[in-house]
Amino acid sequence: MVLDLEFAVEGFNSVSTATVCQNICAAETKEKKVAYIDLFDDRVDEGGAPFVGKANVFVSHAWRYDALDVIDSILEAAPTILERRQADGIDELYFWFDTCVVCQHE
Repeated sequence: MVLDLEFAVEGFNSVSTATVCQNICAAETKEKKVAYIDLFDDRVDEGGAPFVGKANVFVSHAWRYDALDVIDSILEAAPTILERRQADGIDELYFWFDTCVVCQHE
């Protein structure tokens, strides 16, 4: 399981997912006009698992939610989700989190 928490730095406490989407995801991809996730297509974690894969978990949130709270919730739920999904043969979790996977330039 891989999540890029690049935006979770000092100065980004208590910001909404909408703010992260506008000020980080859209800003970082403005030149290439791609989804934020496309910036990580060729990256892998320490174990060799790709950062990007076919989503098998959907993340629902409101744009006003605190972004770090959403990430904390994902991280807290991930072990339980993975345990349940392993019965279906899934060994890696890939989250569909619209803040990162939807191109903000269309």
